[in-house]
Amino acid sequence: MKKLLTLLALSAALLLALTACGGSQEPPQEDAAIPVVLGDTLGADLANLFLPMAVTDESATVTSLAEGVVADLPFETMVMPVEPGLLTGFGDVEITGFSEGVMFGPAISTIPFLGYVFQMEEGADGEAFCQTLQEYCDLRWNICTEAEEVTAVQGGNYVFFLMCPTSLEG
Repeated sequence: MKKLLTLLALSAALLLALTACGGSQEPPQEDAAIPVVLGDTLGADLANLFLPMAVTDESATVTSLAEGVVADLPFETMVMPVEPGLLTGFGDVEITGFSEGVMFGPAISTIPFLGYVFQMEEGADGEAFCQTLQEYCDLRWNICTEAEEVTAVQGGNYVFFLMCPTSLEG
């Protein structure tokens, strides 16, 4: 009986030690300040690259944000500054309301991929700006190809806009 009690006490001590060492594993808390674009498309993937950089990187510029988004694409890209006015992909509609912007896209124009990063003017309504971009964009801005999706999101004082295929595979 003594051996059984000793064995039970030893088992309980061992179980307690294992439980104490394990600690609790709480799931990581997601930063509520960084929005997420849902979906399994190229536009959603690139928007989700853009958003954390735009919201958390205080040294970010429109150029660094665009270069960060296109860094791992399987084609050579170009990033060029733009000014308010007539922009590629919006026909004869002038796009204004931003203080600085860049356009990015492939060096080969047969890929239906065209994007912008805009820094909003002080006090500008980023949501309304995104809606304007979506309303006036032309998925067939390039005669030879047509984009399949449009993505427009605001992160901090920046807006990311993209017309592209849903995937680069196939």
